[in-house]
Amino acid sequence: MGKSKLFKIVLSLLLMFPLAFFTSSLTNKSSAASSKVKITDTLYKGKSFLIYPQVSGLKNNTAQKKINAVLTSHVEHSYQSYLQLKENEKEVKNEDFCKENPSSCNFTLNTRYEVKYNAGGVLSILLYDDSYTGGAHGMSVVTSYNFNISSGYKITLNDVLKSKKSYQKVKKYVSDYMLKHPDLFFDPTTNDFTINKDTSFNYTKEGIGLVFQEYEIAPYAAGTPSINIPIYIYK
Repeated sequence: MGKSKLFKIVLSLLLMFPLAFFTSSLTNKSSAASSKVKITDTLYKGKSFLIYPQVSGLKNNTAQKKINAVLTSHVEHSYQSYLQLKENEKEVKNEDFCKENPSSCNFTLNTRYEVKYNAGGVLSILLYDDSYTGGAHGMSVVTSYNFNISSGYKITLNDVLKSKKSYQKVKKYVSDYMLKHPDLFFDPTTNDFTINKDTSFNYTKEGIGLVFQEYEIAPYAAGTPSINIPIYIYK
C-alpha cells in the first residue's frame, strides 16, 4: 500500500472519531436532560399559602402517582394543622394580651417547597411549613422527600447510609464542620445532635446535604441550616 493511500485512510479515521465522540456527547446530554422531572406549582384547595409540587411526564404512570400521592399527603397534613391553628387563634382572641397587641394573635401557616436535585433519575424536594403562633417570630419545619423517579420509591437516609459506621463517619464530618465554623453553629462538643433515618436530606452533585431543623445545630438566625457531605465520606 502506498504512503499516500495510507495517509488518506488514517486521516479519514481521525476525522471520524471526533464526530463519533461529539455525537455520543450530545446523546448523553440529551438523555440527562430528559431525565429531569417536570414539576408544577399546585395550590391545595386553591389556598395561595399552601403551595406544593406535583410531577408529570414520567414514563411510569404508577411511579408518578406514588410520588404525587406522597407530596399531596404532606400538604393535606399541613392543611389540617392550619385548621387547628385557626381554632387556637379563636380561643385566644379575647385574651387581654391579644387585645393589647392584636397582631401577635394573628396566627398563620404557609407551605412552600424547594427543588434541591432533579437529575439522574432522582428527585429531591424540601417542603417547608412556616407558622406563626404568637411571640417574637415564627417557626419553620422542613421535611425532605427523595424519590427514585423510575419506581416512585421514597428514598430514606438508611438507603444512603447503609451501616452504623457510615452514620458515624457522617456525624464526625458534620461535627468537624461545625467546629470550623463557630460563628454559624453551636459547639457540637456541648450541644449534642442526632443523625438518623428521619434526618432531612437531599441529593447534591457531590453527595448529599443534611438539613437540620431550627435551633437543632445553630441559632434561630441560621434558619434550617444544611451541611453538604461528599460521597467519599460515607461510601
